[in-house]
Amino acid sequence: MSCHQEIPDERLSAPAKGMEHDVHTKHGFSCSDCHGGDRSAVDDFVAAHSDSRGFKGSPDALTEPGLCAGCHSDPVFMKKYNPNIGVDQLSLFRTSVHGIKNSQGDTKVAHCTSCHGVHGIRSSDDPLSPVYPVNVPTTCSKCHSDETYMEPYRVPTDQMSEYSTSVHGNALLEEGERTAPACNDCHGNHGAVPPGIASVSEVCGQCHSAQLALFSASPHKEAHEAMDLPACEVCHGNHEVTRPDDSMLGVSEGAVCAECHDEDSSGHAVASKLRELIDGLREKHESVAALVNTAEQAGMTMDEAAFEMNEGRSALLRARTAVHAFSVEAVEMEVGSGQEHLLKAETSASAALSEISLRRKWFVGLAILGVVMALALIRKMRDADRAVLRG
Repeated sequence: MSCHQEIPDERLSAPAKGMEHDVHTKHGFSCSDCHGGDRSAVDDFVAAHSDSRGFKGSPDALTEPGLCAGCHSDPVFMKKYNPNIGVDQLSLFRTSVHGIKNSQGDTKVAHCTSCHGVHGIRSSDDPLSPVYPVNVPTTCSKCHSDETYMEPYRVPTDQMSEYSTSVHGNALLEEGERTAPACNDCHGNHGAVPPGIASVSEVCGQCHSAQLALFSASPHKEAHEAMDLPACEVCHGNHEVTRPDDSMLGVSEGAVCAECHDEDSSGHAVASKLRELIDGLREKHESVAALVNTAEQAGMTMDEAAFEMNEGRSALLRARTAVHAFSVEAVEMEVGSGQEHLLKAETSASAALSEISLRRKWFVGLAILGVVMALALIRKMRDADRAVLRG
């Protein structure tokens, strides 16, 4: 490293400079652990780079996975440094699209250093690592957004542009929410493969378990399977998943349901009823919230009403989830619960507003009485003054 850092040629000096932050360097590994050679021949260039002493030079894209696996597939060896790192990366890689093509001699597909870097490899929990959760989409898009590079594989290159505008991309890239899904959460890490029709719903269900459970018990499951359609993706998309709202439901223009269900079908009627139920509860919540807010602004304590209103809001959220059962009864149950809570909040807010009105009437009455009494007192005082003057 001391020699390479002084070489004017940046191609030869940059790797040595990068090793300062390398996770392997921090654990005591040196250049020869990957490149081979005699590390003890510090003053003998020829001996250090001698083939007879195990010098390997720079591994290429085809040999590199095996080189990295020399350590990373050895459970006894890896346990010394980080027992939490899996030792199945190579076997997983060989099952991936990248690994299969790499085994067939394709040097363009991603391999270890394509994602982790070469020199200066950082731990995956380092914010500067290319495989840190927030950085994963950018790392993948280096290849997958390059039309020229991806052209031989006939793979779309718009994934990053779609993902960056999605609800998942916004949470991860804009808000820094590391639990939001990135490419590897759906496609896998070392065993990366495109999710198939049968598995896409299982991928989504890792986070959205309630929705998946409802869908799996719904009539849509068999219908989607019969038409060889994925579950979630049909309505929500894949990379461009947007935040769902009530406009997706129902039969009006732009509603997802109307794309499949004809006007004279039972599905059309169910979709219409589901939208009606959701709209009714949402509008009720909005009107009650305005009523409670008015009472609070007038100075009334509305803790109980606020609690009931929040319960109504929770019921609305559950009703929106229940939509994935595509059952009027399932949504009606949640909507009914929400209406009960909102009715309590509305009754409480109305009583508070009535009390405010009554207080105002009493205040006005007392004010008038006070004015009358004041005028009477003034008149009496004047009469008394006149009596004194006459006396």
